[in-house]
Amino acid sequence: MPIGKPNAQTIASKKYQDKVGYIAKTYKLKRELVEQFADTSYFPLGRYGFA
Repeated sequence: MPIGKPNAQTIASKKYQDKVGYIAKTYKLKRELVEQFADTSYFPLGRYGFA
């Protein structure tokens, strides 16, 4: 459960995330790797949502 005194929505969100298997992770990646990934076909409209 979240730390402190969470409200009902926070508890519900946490339960849902546990149910579907979401996990929160933070990564540091080199800019070159991120830009290379963004330039692939994963972003058909470009990095910023337009061509």
